[in-house]
Amino acid sequence: MVDGVRPTSVPGLMDRVALAADDLLDLTGQDPRPPSFLLHWMWWRETQPDLMARVHRFRSLRGFIVERLCGADAEDPSWASRTMLMDLATSTWSRPILRAADLPEAVLPPIRDATAWWPVLPGASRFGLPEGVRVVLGGMDNCCAFLGASDPD
Repeated sequence: MVDGVRPTSVPGLMDRVALAADDLLDLTGQDPRPPSFLLHWMWWRETQPDLMARVHRFRSLRGFIVERLCGADAEDPSWASRTMLMDLATSTWSRPILRAADLPEAVLPPIRDATAWWPVLPGASRFGLPEGVRVVLGGMDNCCAFLGASDPD
């Protein structure tokens, strides 16, 4: 943070993206007015350019855990869509928005289906998971709660 204050918006976002707020909402499914990953990226880029120049990869917590356990470099569409960087029609990172935000696509992991899975790597599990157990990329909240509630064993 600069001077202990983090702004809730970045001046010029709509000018840089060159899309009306409604069009941006239609493209990404996200309202451009509240804080988002995109706005945070732009704020950090403007206030901490040296730090942001060293960024190797952005990940969700889920993406970080999947990478550590399985070596997979991936994010599911549910997280990607919340960044305000994903084109909902193609389920890919939106190049026009990335260019407008000066965010290199190389720092974002590939978007994979939420059902994608990988085996736990040998020696990678710190949670007592047996080697080879499958880790599924997506699946969160109520969707997974149903699985636990449907089979008491």
